[in-house]
Parts: sequence; C-alpha cells; structure tokens
Amino acid sequence: KLVDVHPDGHTHNVLNRIIRASLRRGSKLPPSLIQPGAEYEYTLELGVTATMFRKAHLIRVEVSSSDFPHFARNLNTGQSNNKTAETAIAHQTILHDPSHPSYIELPIAPDVQVPAQVVAAGQ
Repeated sequence: KLVDVHPDGHTHNVLNRIIRASLRRGSKLPPSLIQPGAEYEYTLELGVTATMFRKAHLIRVEVSSSDFPHFARNLNTGQSNNKTAETAIAHQTILHDPSHPSYIELPIAPDVQVPAQVVAAGQ
C-alpha cells in the first residue's frame, strides 16, 4: 500500500495493490514458490493515481502477507484455499543496501498548481 500519513497520525490509502510471491514472474507463467531466507527481486507496478502530499505529511509504503478480506486469503503454505485451512506466518525483509537498492518512484506532474485554498490554509 502507498499511504498518506497526516501529522496527527491519521492515514489514508493512496494505492493498494498485491502480488503473490508465487506469481512474482507474472500470471502467464506457472506459479513458483519461494524458499524462506532466499533473496528475490520484485517489481511492483502500483498503477496510476494522482494525489497531493501536503506539507508535514509522510509517505508510507506498507508490505504485508495478506489483505483479507479485500483479496483472497494467503495461507503462506503454497496450498490452495480450497484444499486446506492450514496457515503459516510469513516474514518479509526489504533489503536496502548498495547491493540491493530498493526504491519507490513517485513522478511529479509538471505544471501542477497548488489550489489557492491549500496555500491560504498554510498546508
């Protein structure tokens, strides 16, 4: 999720997308399970949106194993929801060092003017 965090701690989602680890190479290829502790590269296309992050707001990226009930449960076992109810805890590690550069690209639209009421309010 791409989240706008307000100065008072209130949040709102800007974008929410998922990618199953087993389908990280795309849905047209056979699923490929991951091995715990192994490194994998992901490219996540969040989609198109437009928003203004106001002064003193923070931008947060949330990574999760699941977003039930918005999306089907992820059992984290590689098994189908239709065949088992067994679940496992998944742990994510985002690598972010010189050998593993991680980033989020947020293009800025050219020539966008801040609305006058926002400027007047000091936001």
